[in-house]
Amino acid sequence: MAMPSGAPFDHIVTIMMENQAFCSVYTGCGGSGTYQSTLADQNVLVMTWVTINHNSEPDYIALFGAINDGSTSGDGVCCYFETTPNLVDKIENAGLTWQAFAEDAGNPGTCSFSPPRGGDHFPFIDFSDMNTASRCSHFLTTASSSDPEFLASLNTANPANFIWLTPNDNNNGHDSGVSGGDSYLAALVPQILASTEFTTTKATLLVLYDEGYSQCANTGGNGECVYASFSGPAAKKGVQISPAGASHYSYLSTIEAAWRLSSINSNDAGAPNMLSAFGAACTINCPPPPLSTSFTASPSTTLVSVPVTFTATTSGGTAPYTISWNFGDGTTGTGASLKHTFTGVQSYTVTETATDSSTPKQAATSTQTVDVQALGPLTLTLPGDRTVATGSWINFTVTTTDVNPGRTITLSTTQLPAGATFDPYTGVFSWKPSSSQTGYYTITFTAIDDSTPPSSSTRDMGVQVDQAAPGGSGGGGSGGGSNGGCLLCGTFPAISTSAWLLLIGGLLGFVPSLALLTIKARANLEHTRRRLNRVSIPGSHSQAIAGSTLVWSGNKGRRPRK
Repeated sequence: MAMPSGAPFDHIVTIMMENQAFCSVYTGCGGSGTYQSTLADQNVLVMTWVTINHNSEPDYIALFGAINDGSTSGDGVCCYFETTPNLVDKIENAGLTWQAFAEDAGNPGTCSFSPPRGGDHFPFIDFSDMNTASRCSHFLTTASSSDPEFLASLNTANPANFIWLTPNDNNNGHDSGVSGGDSYLAALVPQILASTEFTTTKATLLVLYDEGYSQCANTGGNGECVYASFSGPAAKKGVQISPAGASHYSYLSTIEAAWRLSSINSNDAGAPNMLSAFGAACTINCPPPPLSTSFTASPSTTLVSVPVTFTATTSGGTAPYTISWNFGDGTTGTGASLKHTFTGVQSYTVTETATDSSTPKQAATSTQTVDVQALGPLTLTLPGDRTVATGSWINFTVTTTDVNPGRTITLSTTQLPAGATFDPYTGVFSWKPSSSQTGYYTITFTAIDDSTPPSSSTRDMGVQVDQAAPGGSGGGGSGGGSNGGCLLCGTFPAISTSAWLLLIGGLLGFVPSLALLTIKARANLEHTRRRLNRVSIPGSHSQAIAGSTLVWSGNKGRRPRK
């Protein structure tokens, strides 16, 4: 057997308080327990819960075993003397789990367990069938007043279904009165409600007093009326219930009805249960939801002497909210959003606190560590120096990086060559040098941001412009080379490689023909000279032939051959 499906609550934590009447605690009828009254008003307050006997021990026995043992009304009867069944019998038979804590008790986990008040305030050691090693292992101590062991059990992955806590007499109000008990609960209960058990299960917390010393008019004089409130995720919100005839036996009947356990006897079987405290949404007198807050910092990288905007986000509670700040450097501020400037390079703990307008007020905090860094230089990135041929394009992009986030960077250039363009918005440089622009150029680029003081960077870039090679392309690029001192470069039109091969082949075929023509011409000239030597030309030794001047030595009287 396990927890039945649809149980109105699957975990219950009980804190037993001492010796205060209902109207001594609840401010609604003249009491002074302000925290307990707020807890009840925001959750469930039982108006008609009464005791079984007086003093403490018989009431604790009634809560645990559904019997009214008058022999214990003087307290101090201990231990393991009651022989009737009890609540743990029912819980274990159902396969459910339990733990019982007592503040500052000795010998935990053993049957020699010794709470400060013995069985008077801890009924588990009054019943004989609890005197076994396995059951005594569930008797646990916790240190007053912070109860770390008790809270740790609520924050385990699988907390027990039933957990009981008996505070010491200073914390339960026995010795310290309403104010002492109220202060104790004000510190402890919020931690209970924030625990794993209360945030992951259908848990409820019952704060209950054992006796009250005075009758209550609304119970018809049947017993002493005591404070009892249910809270936690399983309980209704802003509800008061008044079941007729409710008593300490109703503690048992409520758990038995919720978990479908059998009754111990007619006392608990006949007691009204408190299931009306569970399972419905709040409709009137509803408490505000829990207050929560967080904040962001912009920019996310924090630099010294650069303002940071802190913005809080708050929800729950009751608006309007009051937001305050502690920046960890000795300065504070208020407002949901504000700017702050850190002047030192180090880590600071920034704490934001939100307070709502509910009664009583809720407060929530959020903390972050802010690492403040030194300002860094602005970085200007250029390509390396370039060489380009005339008539070719050179294109590149200037880029910048500023460690100061959110700053505006302005780019500029000086000594820009004629015909070159530079876009300061995109950083794109373009130039196609003309044939008259050979030489070396130094171009200066500058980047500056709008910080105070401004950060800047200046760099030079060299561009070597060479005359394009013969037939060189005028297309885009950043390369180029020397013309090698060519005298006729640019004289002839550009032709393809195949055309050059045909031309060279033709020239190679033309050379032998030219040599043959030269030999023949020389032979003809020699033949003519011999004929002229036979002819007498009076008064002259030279003759122009075909535009050339030939000088001959002739012999007189000879006739030329025919």
